[in-house]
Amino acid sequence: MRGRVVSAVLGGGVSLLLVAALVVFALSSPVSGDSMNPGLRSGDRVLALDDTPERLDVVTLRPPGGTATVVRRVIGVPGDQVRITDSDILVRPGGGEWLAVDRGPGDPGVCCAPDGRGGTDGAVEVPPGRYFVLGDNLTVSTDSRTYGFVPEADITGVVWRRVWPVPRFDAVRVPALSAVPVTGP
Repeated sequence: MRGRVVSAVLGGGVSLLLVAALVVFALSSPVSGDSMNPGLRSGDRVLALDDTPERLDVVTLRPPGGTATVVRRVIGVPGDQVRITDSDILVRPGGGEWLAVDRGPGDPGVCCAPDGRGGTDGAVEVPPGRYFVLGDNLTVSTDSRTYGFVPEADITGVVWRRVWPVPRFDAVRVPALSAVPVTGP
């Protein structure tokens, strides 16, 4: 009798684990491509929650004209100023001091035009209801430098954890911010 009870409990536990794994896998988003290397790799899966993005959060979003969800990092939230120059990524929260974002590999180019796209060397304010996003691997990432500010409605979630592969189940690295002296606007 005791053997049947143990078998039933173990079988139920294994079934529950399998169902939980399937639910997490079905609700998670895949990372595709090298835009978020080295922190997230192609083939990883992340679980994103419905939350308001904050500066430096990793988010899932629908890029303009895209059908697949992509994973990018929020650099500027509404009201922030963003400027990319001399290979530095700078953000100025609410008119305060400029902060340098500890950037990933690659050259970010120069940014930003009034619509948030790259190509000019000016500071631009992130408009209400929009975000400025970058991939961690700047050389290969398609992000706000290409398609401009991202409407809040196109952000589908804030990444909570990497859930696949299991040995790397963890939070996604958050880059450091450091105050920098900036001349000009």
